[in-house]
Parts: sequence; structure tokens; C-alpha cells
Amino acid sequence: MSNNDLSIDIDYESNKDKWIYKDKGCSNLNTNDGCLKSLFDLVQHSHNCYSYMLNIIHPEILKECQKNIYNKTKNNNLNILKDSDRCRYMWKQPGYYANISKSEPKLEYTCPNLVEKVLKDFPNIIHIDKIKHNNNIIKCQDNTNLEKCQCPKGYRKGALVVAPGRTFHFYRKDKGNIWSHKDGSYTPSLVDSVGNRVSDPQTCNRKYSNVEYSDFCGYFCIPDNLKY
Repeated sequence: MSNNDLSIDIDYESNKDKWIYKDKGCSNLNTNDGCLKSLFDLVQHSHNCYSYMLNIIHPEILKECQKNIYNKTKNNNLNILKDSDRCRYMWKQPGYYANISKSEPKLEYTCPNLVEKVLKDFPNIIHIDKIKHNNNIIKCQDNTNLEKCQCPKGYRKGALVVAPGRTFHFYRKDKGNIWSHKDGSYTPSLVDSVGNRVSDPQTCNRKYSNVEYSDFCGYFCIPDNLKY
């Protein structure tokens, strides 16, 4: 498979709205209901933080999400519109592209397991975490000038955090050194859990009212031309 024409440039300011489904790709869905674009932001509800970091939008998932919503609303039953997770079951999880199934939560939601799954999904992604520097092992930070902590040319940066035994979350770095992230079915955001601009996922506040992403799992270098 290869990426599709719904993939977007890594530029938060000019492309964030493409992750809040409007008109883009509507003509490709081949339905007679006008894509329901006035009611349903399909990308937002069918693609999660993992897809957002990878910058991959699946046209077939848009169709499935749309069909699911349309079938449940065609008899004027609009209760599904109140469910922000109405296409949650379609979200891609680490390990999906390598056909690796999920483990029990205690084993699944750990840094080593999820990092391994990301790298098996996309072997050309590079993981950056700890490096040897001046005979010491140090943990990389985003704004360091150490070359080993930065992505090579032709790659962009992402990051992974984990709430052990519960869930995960991904961030991505856009053009202009702007970090952003997408929490589940919500719209993309530039801020952390207390409303401060994310300057580095490792140091930003990640404690929310319902979950704390206490473990920072390192950064990823993602090829600009990532294929799936």
C-alpha cells in the first residue's frame, strides 16, 4: 500500500483544519448524502493520536465511519451525534501495520512494548531516547544541540508518552518547530494539560483529570515520505 492524497504537509497552522473534516476528499467517498460534511467531521472521529503523529489518513476508514454514522442516523436517531467516540473502534493502534495483536493492559501500555510495535509497524522510523555522551548515558531532549538527539535530514520528529497499564499518547513536531497532538476524537491542539504551549513533550504537563501520562518513551524520527 502507499499513502493517499489525503495525507498532508507537516505544517500545523495551514493544515490543522484537514484533521477537522470539512470538504477535503468528499468527492472520493462515492455516496449520495453529500458526505454528511455539515454534520460529521470524519477524520477527527476516526483517526487518533497515532495516525496524527504518523500523518496518515485512511480513505477507507472515512468511508466506514461515514457509513456507521449514516446507518444510525437515517431514521432520525441522532443520539450517535452526542457520542464523541462514535468511530473509536476504527482507531489504529501501535502494531496494527505489522499485524501484532494487543496484550493485556499491564503488558501493552509500557514504553518498551509500544516503542517496539511502532518500529515493527514502520522499520524505517528511528527511535531516539538515551545516548552516550562524554562517557555518560544521558536522556535526549528536543532542544538539545547534540546531533545524536536530532533527526537526520528528510525526517521529522514525533514522541510517545504512556500512562502505564492504561493508555498511550503521541505528539508530532510540525514545520516551524511547533509541537502538536490530537487526543482521541478531539481536534488537534498546541497546548498541554494546563493550557501551556507544548515546547517539548518530555517536559510539558501531561497530568489530566482522568489520566496522567507519567512515562516519557523518547522521540521518533519519521521519514517525510512515510509509506504504509
